[in-house]
Amino acid sequence: MKPDLRGAKLVAKAPLSGANLCDADLQGASLSKTYLTGARLSRAMLAKARLSYARISKANLSGANLYSAVLYGANLAHADLSGVDLSWAILSSADLCGANLSKATLRGARLSCTRLSRAILSEADLSKLDLRGLNFRGADLSGADLRVANLQSTRLDGATLTDAKLWETLRAGWSVKRVACARVFWDKDAKQPTEYADGEFERHHSEQQVIELLYKGGISRFELNTLPALIHHLGNIRGGCVLRLKSVEDAPGGTKVSIVVEEAGITGFEELKQRAFQLQSAQLELRDEKRRREQLEIEKALLLDTVFPRLLAAVGTKTITVSPSAPVGAIILDSSHVDVTSHQTITDPAVIEKLLQDISSQRATFQLRAEQLTNLEKAIETVQIELRETRPDTSIVRAGLNTIRNVFEGAVGSTIATAWWPALNQLLQTLR
Repeated sequence: MKPDLRGAKLVAKAPLSGANLCDADLQGASLSKTYLTGARLSRAMLAKARLSYARISKANLSGANLYSAVLYGANLAHADLSGVDLSWAILSSADLCGANLSKATLRGARLSCTRLSRAILSEADLSKLDLRGLNFRGADLSGADLRVANLQSTRLDGATLTDAKLWETLRAGWSVKRVACARVFWDKDAKQPTEYADGEFERHHSEQQVIELLYKGGISRFELNTLPALIHHLGNIRGGCVLRLKSVEDAPGGTKVSIVVEEAGITGFEELKQRAFQLQSAQLELRDEKRRREQLEIEKALLLDTVFPRLLAAVGTKTITVSPSAPVGAIILDSSHVDVTSHQTITDPAVIEKLLQDISSQRATFQLRAEQLTNLEKAIETVQIELRETRPDTSIVRAGLNTIRNVFEGAVGSTIATAWWPALNQLLQTLR
């Protein structure tokens, strides 16, 4: 028999413990507070059924359809829910400790305050779920699909994560002590496994306090360049704590920057988080293209006038080349051989000549005024003539390059012109 109980309203606390309701049609049935302990409900149709506070522990619901069912506060401890469809079901405050949810589908389910310790969730679909603060202690999540899930402050101590799919998960403050994990998939299509030795996953990903900044639409070059300064400023706010950049990665809607905060305490962490949001807001205020000049001045102060001169001094005996066709500010360091006879090719006439030729060939695209274009052409010609001398006068070369840089600095509306500006700064720093 296949009992047809669609829309049935059973008396609260009805004694159905151990009942055989396999394949029963209970769609939309009202089963709140009923006793179904140990009942057989495999393959039962329970879509949109109301089971709030029902006692269903140790029941067999394998293969059942619980789509949009209401299981608020239900006791499902140690129940067999393998292969169950729990899409969009309400499981808030439910007890699923020790339950078997292998290969179950929980897309869109509500799981706030749900108890899941020691639950079996192998190959279950938990993608895009809000799992913040839930307790998965000792749970089996091997092969589980957790892509784009929110795991912030989630407890996974002692859980098994081997073969789990973790692409674009939010993990600030999660706990992964003593997890068993031989490999996981961080890529979108779960085709590129990352292998871990015993205890390695915990060492790499165990964090208590992480500040996560979301840059909607992606992070700009300016925001990326000023990110170290943002972290440095945060570190100065609260002495004694250590901050480190964990990752800059794609996230839904933009780019996510994760900053690890160590030994800040709860109060200190909240203070740093709020200040980080304020600093990020200041970065975003400069996204307007009309404020490009301000961006360039800030980048120059942070990177060109401070960082790169120190780097050049530190690697003064190494071969250094500038690639005009490389991304903005790119510098290629070749440390394959370092000895007292090595030299800085950044000042070689051939390198400067190549740079000038590339600039000259693209000058029509720089969106310069007639006066600026004339100054640019004269400066290029002056430097080229001087470079042909047996012993070029460094001051003349420097003056010409400085004129070219100033022309580009005034042409902030041109993307290509802006791209040459950092390379010229590098040359001028070396020619001092």
